[in-house]
Amino acid sequence: LRVLGDYYSTSVMPRSSASSGSTRYSISRSSSSSSSLGGKTGGKYVATEAVVDESRTIRVQFVATNNGAMPWEFKPMVFEVKVNPGKPTPVKFWARNPTDKPMIAQAIPSVTPINAAKYFNKTECFCFNQQPLAAGAEAELPLVFIVDPDLPSAVKTITLSYTLFDVTARSSDGLAALNQNPTQR
Repeated sequence: LRVLGDYYSTSVMPRSSASSGSTRYSISRSSSSSSSLGGKTGGKYVATEAVVDESRTIRVQFVATNNGAMPWEFKPMVFEVKVNPGKPTPVKFWARNPTDKPMIAQAIPSVTPINAAKYFNKTECFCFNQQPLAAGAEAELPLVFIVDPDLPSAVKTITLSYTLFDVTARSSDGLAALNQNPTQR
């Protein structure tokens, strides 16, 4: 299992279409790969123009778990949303470091059913980077995703789960920076 993922650059820009009354989004993300478990959500996502499919509603559920060695509290701030394919949807997770020492975490995503993974696109995600937290600190962790309108019609529910790993020992640079600024987050 490779815990540390690659870095992403993303943007989502809404554009209105006066003639059709629909909203189109220009979406771009660049990356060569991503670390994940099960249903991989990474890979290159090329800029496209997507129309929101208001005729369909997909239920997206969120699950958060800790690797056995991770003492943080970690949970989604909302456990389920209903979305229209093609529409960017923001949600947040929450984390707290209850220990008396600064720590660094890495979240690894997984999507089920597995055939939905390639249609679930994260445009902003706390899982793209390591998350440092000072002792006793807490943070809201943002996620913005788009369910591709080409999602197979048989898929009505998608579950996005994250496993949070302690990567403090592997991240000496991040820990040094956190120790220099103990009020971070």
